[in-house]
Order: sequence, then structure tokens, then C-alpha cells
Amino acid sequence: MFKGVHLRLLLGPTVPLPAPYYMTNAITSIEIKNTDSGRDGFQITLKMGRQGNGGSLVSLGGQSTKLFLDFNLLDHPLLKPFNRIIIIVTINTLRKVLFDGLITNIQVMASNTPMGGSNLVITGEDLSVMMDNKETPETYENQSDAQIATKIISAYAKYGIVPLVIPPLTNYTSTVNEKLPCKAGTDLQYLQKLAAKHDHIFFCRAYRCSWSKFRILGTKRTKIPP
Repeated sequence: MFKGVHLRLLLGPTVPLPAPYYMTNAITSIEIKNTDSGRDGFQITLKMGRQGNGGSLVSLGGQSTKLFLDFNLLDHPLLKPFNRIIIIVTINTLRKVLFDGLITNIQVMASNTPMGGSNLVITGEDLSVMMDNKETPETYENQSDAQIATKIISAYAKYGIVPLVIPPLTNYTSTVNEKLPCKAGTDLQYLQKLAAKHDHIFFCRAYRCSWSKFRILGTKRTKIPP
């Protein structure tokens, strides 16, 4: 028996919390992009203006009246760049995490309509965007490629990232006298380089139960899990 579809939005600087009702009520559309190469992304459109946010219910003269604040969503502390966002949909009793990432851009689509014609467009990418922000040179003594990948990914545990590294068939650990692995670019660039070296891929996936992210260095392209 079909009982309906429910949307839940979690937002926050690091640990996301449920978004207020008036914010989710202002959503007009959600688009999510999933790819087998590159980062996943999303776009959320919210109505703004005097009626876009649903208003605040107050008592005036013994009667309940709604007060509408123009553009208050634009200044909301939850809607800031690099805040974490999780999009969850529940169909009947089945819950699915559609996206887990960070807000990267906020744009106002203004309108001349006085009663809620403007839109607030929020776009973002998955959590791997944090791995591509800064170049940090580092060396890895007496570690295999799988161990290096696990170490790099574990540094992002505060974002709920859980490493799942599938060791390649040739997971050789070289000594310092043989070779000293060095990372010169960003963490994401180096992880992608390690994956390509073994004919594997590196990608992220929103997990259904724990709202975490898996960073996977493992199976070949022909065996990507659904």
C-alpha cells in the first residue's frame, strides 16, 4: 500500500540537523546528479519573498496572523557555503539518502513580482570537494597504496566519511631504500592517481543507513556497484 513520499533535509556546519519546517516548505525543486566519474552534485530551488517562506504565525489583537519577512532565507545561518547538507527521501517505510555533501554556491534569482516571485538557488557537491581544496605535500614511508589511501581518507572522519579501500591484487609495500611515495597535489588528486595506477576508480557514495560517505578505492570500472 502506497503511503506517500516524505522529504527530509539536514543542514549544519559539520553535524547536520533537521532543517526548519518553513525552509523545507519553501522548496520548489531538487535536482541531484550522480556520475561514475567526477563529483556528484545537487541543486535546490526555494521560493523567496513575502510568501515564499510560509511566514511566521503571531498573535495580533487576539487573532493569529502571518508575518512574512523578505529574503530571510538568504541570511539563514544554515544556508552558508561549505555547510554540510544531507537529502533524504522516504517512500512508505523505505528511507534512502539521496545526497550527502556541502553547499558550494548560493544565488538569488530576483523577480519583479512582489509576492514571492524570487528564488534562492543552492548548489553543491559531494564531500570529496573538501579533499580538493588544498595542496599538502607529504611522504609515506613503508606503506602500500591501500594503506596510503586509508590514511588520507581517515583524515576526513569529522565529515562522517568512512574509508572502504579494496586492496588491489598487487598491493606491494616498498621500503624507503626502494621508493618513497610522495604526494604533491591535493588529497583527491592523489587518491585518483593511486586508483588509476591499479586500474581502479575512486568515488564516493551516500550510505543508506548511517548517513555516512564511503570513499572506495577498489573494483574495476566494469564492476561498479549499483
